[in-house]
Amino acid sequence: VSAIVLLLWIPLRERPGLGTISNAIVIALALQVMVSVLPTPEGTIVRLAFVFVGIAIIGIGSGLYLTTNLGPGPRDGLMTGLHYRFGWSIRRARTGIELTVLCVGFLAGGTVGLGTVVFALGIGPLVQVMLRVFDREGRVSKRRRAVMEARGVVVGVAQFQIACPGTQTGQRPQRGRPGVLRGVSDVHATARCARHRPR
Repeated sequence: VSAIVLLLWIPLRERPGLGTISNAIVIALALQVMVSVLPTPEGTIVRLAFVFVGIAIIGIGSGLYLTTNLGPGPRDGLMTGLHYRFGWSIRRARTGIELTVLCVGFLAGGTVGLGTVVFALGIGPLVQVMLRVFDREGRVSKRRRAVMEARGVVVGVAQFQIACPGTQTGQRPQRGRPGVLRGVSDVHATARCARHRPR
């Protein structure tokens, strides 16, 4: 499965790295060890607690290792590739991937439970939040900003605030007038206001 996902990186121009290899090896080993170590949860409340704690750990871990910029894992690379290529937010890209995998797995005869749905809908927003926490320098979004600047659709925050007064870094943009490139960093702003429309 990882090999198939890596093939999807090609049209997205995503590049593997040390983190890509480490991701596959470490996650495989961690799963094997923890499944044998952790007890099987009993009762609905305990099982739900395991689900939410597990998702939180994955979100935090994703934010930490992606910040190193040493290469994402197969699925995270697909997520960042969609972010770079099409300007999707990290939340939107990851949620789209997870829902697609969920549907394919279900059609192939896999089991879909509450934990499956919670993970599919929750991991994308959580990874986006964790990147904002750990990646304050915008390493993950640097490549996306370069692409957007080359297309003339991204300007610096200072320029944007002059052209679009009232828009501040970190402030949620209004509908039809996004003030901040959503997904990872608030370092640059999109240029879609009336006075800074891309041509």
